Amino acid sequence: MKYKNINTENIKRLIRRRVPRSSKSIVGSLGIGWPACPACWQAGGKAGFSLIEFIIVLGVIAILLPAIFTLYLVSIQNQQKAQIIVSVKQNGDNALSTMENLIHNRATGIFEPTDTVAEQCASSGASHVFSNGISFKDKQGDFFTLSLDSSDILSKKISSGSALINTKLTSDKVSVTALSFSCSRPSAFSLPIVAVSFTITERGGPKRHENKQSLDWATNIKLRN
Repeated sequence: MKYKNINTENIKRLIRRRVPRSSKSIVGSLGIGWPACPACWQAGGKAGFSLIEFIIVLGVIAILLPAIFTLYLVSIQNQQKAQIIVSVKQNGDNALSTMENLIHNRATGIFEPTDTVAEQCASSGASHVFSNGISFKDKQGDFFTLSLDSSDILSKKISSGSALINTKLTSDKVSVTALSFSCSRPSAFSLPIVAVSFTITERGGPKRHENKQSLDWATNIKLRN
């Protein structure tokens, strides 16, 4: 068989007769249309995911999504716990600092809130535990009391009260428990020492008890006057 006038244009015409029009092709260096790959040739030029590949992708997504959401929720919970602890600590530090200043700078005598006549821890070796708050007498002869205000069951507060004003030393966001006072006087040459301790917990609600954040405070305050 003799071939005459066979050139590039003739080869293109012969190939286009064989290749389906719907086939996707790439342009080679000679500019001749040709299928991109054997798989594309067999599938009529339509490339895509197989069923197995699609199932594998769905399986990977099903595994990763719960892990991602779990990490996200744990991060949010840790952030909330940190904010609660900061709030609890600020309330406790503020209450303790205020009580220290009041007792150290103003108090000259220690009394039971219900008995402002009998002074406690006035003699050497004396000690006393207070069951319902503690009262102090200042230089002017006025009394002020530190006690636990339980009027709000969900948010018990440390209260500082006098004849003229009653101040809450903690906020509504927390609740105070186990507030206790005691005093002692080691010798006749030393001034009385007041021991203060309390626990502050985030305000009560539907949370489980073990999930609530709480901190403890305890200190000894020596009367200066």
